[in-house]
Amino acid sequence: MGGSSIKLAQRFRQAGVYKSLSDATPGEIDLLDAPTPNWLDRDYPFVPPPGEDGSLKELQYLISLQSMRASNEEFIAGCDEDAMQYFKVLCEELGTPYPEDEVRRIIQDLSVLIAKLKWRYNRPRPYQVAAKTGAPFEPMSSKTAHSPAYPSGHSIQAHVVASFLSE
Repeated sequence: MGGSSIKLAQRFRQAGVYKSLSDATPGEIDLLDAPTPNWLDRDYPFVPPPGEDGSLKELQYLISLQSMRASNEEFIAGCDEDAMQYFKVLCEELGTPYPEDEVRRIIQDLSVLIAKLKWRYNRPRPYQVAAKTGAPFEPMSSKTAHSPAYPSGHSIQAHVVASFLSE
């Protein structure tokens, strides 16, 4: 690891965690206190998030993608607002029913599990790591990126909903 990478790693260590649980919003506390829905209540293996080197590589990758934001701005904003709308459009295009109430119930159930996983790992967001390391990363405005970064709630939701719809 080069000298500048060592300095970045040292600053990354100072980034700590996303935030203290005492800083959680009342809505986050409600999710953490809620029982995990039965169909999601199981022993999940601990999958460690990337360490310092992996996080710094991820940050560099995200920085490299910043130039593509403008051409994908509508899609990114749409996913931030309601990622499930794209499943609905796809179902309509394929002539397949879209059980919206069931999808919303799945998303609601997943929100409990996702909150618990995110606070278990409590990983800082890329903008926090960038701020601590001095990396040139400009965070996007977001309605949903106000929780710990790992695991990705959007990825979990998309995977589970896609699996449900494919059945």
